[in-house]
Amino acid sequence: MCTELFHQPSRIGWYCWTVNVYGIWLVDHLIPPMQIPKVVSSLLNKLQNTKIEIPRCVKKRIPHKNDIHRMWEATSYKDACEYASALFFDDDDHSVRFWGKRAMCTHLMRDSVAPTGKFLPPPTPNIVYGHSKDSLCQTNSPKLPTWLAEAKAATGLYYPFLVIKMQGQETNSDGDSHEAINYCIVTSSICVGMIDKLNESLSEVYNGNVPEQSNDAVSGIVANGGVARAYVTYVWGKDVEYTLKVASFLLEDLEHHLKFYKLVRSIVEWGNGERLRQILSALRLIQLGDPRWYRYPSHDTDVSF
Repeated sequence: MCTELFHQPSRIGWYCWTVNVYGIWLVDHLIPPMQIPKVVSSLLNKLQNTKIEIPRCVKKRIPHKNDIHRMWEATSYKDACEYASALFFDDDDHSVRFWGKRAMCTHLMRDSVAPTGKFLPPPTPNIVYGHSKDSLCQTNSPKLPTWLAEAKAATGLYYPFLVIKMQGQETNSDGDSHEAINYCIVTSSICVGMIDKLNESLSEVYNGNVPEQSNDAVSGIVANGGVARAYVTYVWGKDVEYTLKVASFLLEDLEHHLKFYKLVRSIVEWGNGERLRQILSALRLIQLGDPRWYRYPSHDTDVSF
């Protein structure tokens, strides 16, 4: 059993029910034996070893150490968002990045009701990286099949691979770091569900005889003016999801700033490279298998993609 490998999973914060009820376990990487799926360990190794050159324009946008210290002491939510947008996210990412809070699709949640009867509000990430419609269209068809609608986030991007939640750091900020982490994990889980459905569809068409499935790991980042935490959420076993904390960055430290930038760029390169190739391969194989449920929208049907 997977849970035996992890001993007792961790839970976090006053809002631990959001993760617990949703069926996601936060893995304590300090409790041995630390065992994770091969696809996840392979991804983490690639992210760690990807060589990222920091452009000169990015270095110029990094604040002076005194400004960095002030950000650590007191940063408003608005300032944190503007800072992150200016420093870490390049303009040429507009086709794969959505900037702005928009609620994720609640129908992809396994269970949005807590034992207390309270509903889990739809998570609203600040930044989502995924794939555009044009990047997923097959060469022999300008349209996407109707069944792919479930893989589309509210942002208009398909199969998101990176979600980011921002916070303020000022004294009177009403932000809750535990709540932000939980909602980032829930958002990642929704995105994991999208890619997991693709793998299930591929396996169904070929009766489980497929050489490779798409990596269902999704990265999540929670950041404010002082600290950034990176997580990866994945499925292991049947319908069981785990979240592993990958790294923490003290943004008051210039070296940590650069490491954080490199990690974000590594994730984006992986998503636009290997992850996208796996998805395109799966879509092509499913199309060749010609299952009965594979349909394109008709000319007189208004299907929003």
